Amino acid sequence: MGSKLDQAASSIVLQPDFDPAPRTLRIHRCGYVSKCKKTRCRERATMIAEKVDGAGRHVRQIELCTRHGDVVIARGLEISDRRAAVASDG
Repeated sequence: MGSKLDQAASSIVLQPDFDPAPRTLRIHRCGYVSKCKKTRCRERATMIAEKVDGAGRHVRQIELCTRHGDVVIARGLEISDRRAAVASDG
């Protein structure tokens, strides 16, 4: 006996997105000793590229040298460069 609007509302099921597409790339200065994670690269990592979703939640991160970090930055995601902010904080 419900209206069509009630029936339509009850048939809508929201599906959670457990693997959100990263939208922003945060760049941090690497404050610990780590090797660049690019295959066969022997350079020391100088930055951390952290992918975050639309809500600002961490999705994944990778430690990279300057050369490979610049390649990732050039891919066109929205960039939030935190290297200078971290250096001036402490």
